[in-house]
Amino acid sequence: LYEVLTIQNFSQRRVIFPLTLTYHSDFQDVFAIRGLLPIQPGERRVPIWEDGILNFAYAGADGIYRSLSVCFSTPPQKAEATSAQFQFTLGPNEVEELSVSLIVTESTDEEVKPRIEWPGLQGIKDYFKQASEEWLQGWTEVRSNSTSLNRVLDRSFRDLRMLRIRFEKEDYFAAGIPWFVALFGRDSIITALQTLAFNQALAADTLRLLARFQGQEVNEWRDEQPGKILHELRIGELAHVGEIPHNPYYGSVDATPLFLILLARHASWAGDLSLFHELREHIERALTWIDRYGDSDGDGFTDYRSTATSGLI
Repeated sequence: LYEVLTIQNFSQRRVIFPLTLTYHSDFQDVFAIRGLLPIQPGERRVPIWEDGILNFAYAGADGIYRSLSVCFSTPPQKAEATSAQFQFTLGPNEVEELSVSLIVTESTDEEVKPRIEWPGLQGIKDYFKQASEEWLQGWTEVRSNSTSLNRVLDRSFRDLRMLRIRFEKEDYFAAGIPWFVALFGRDSIITALQTLAFNQALAADTLRLLARFQGQEVNEWRDEQPGKILHELRIGELAHVGEIPHNPYYGSVDATPLFLILLARHASWAGDLSLFHELREHIERALTWIDRYGDSDGDGFTDYRSTATSGLI
């Protein structure tokens, strides 16, 4: 997160302007922030100043060290607790800028230090513009005589990039910001379905990723069953230490049928059955789940009720 604070003297006399910035970081898991499980099993370290940088640190119970470093383009005149104190002397109409960067890191090594750099707002803008243009290279180009339609499509494709997440080698669409920046069976599949006409590669990645986490056993804690497609995958501290069942969690009735629908639609749009053949075993297992576990009363409709007290009803 990069911020630029601009201080300008609009008076006709010289002024001394004091400014104090105070920071806090508690490293809470998103499930704790939402009030669903307000616990924090790790240890927050005492914030320290080092070379003009304010460092917050947290030793997670999952063996991951998380840190937040607050850096200033101009070192504070005084650093106290978690506050940075500045004093600006400004003549009439003079302007001063103070840039602040907040850098988050995660590592299994407590000694790893963040790379501190300030690219400037223009540098950040140029980076995102270039990345956005590269993103659009892989999408179907749509031209029309409607300026409004062209703008809506262009803006929509660029906005989708904000939801594009990479998990190891595969890309997928996260379900939403900020609460749902994660792999969801239903949401990721539906978005991939709705964008098949414009990009088939993301659908293929989504299918491979969901197939990798396909259910293997009956596990009531995670509402898992053989062949079932996940509902939600979380990679935060509470998921890592088993306080929540989302690593992954399978409490969904529609993710498995949607998985098959996306696979069939992908083959139709791509005009290629190679992915179908690649995932043939996962297809068979998904179909078996629909017949055996997904239809508990044999009426021909999929149904679902959580077996876990902490699951989605």
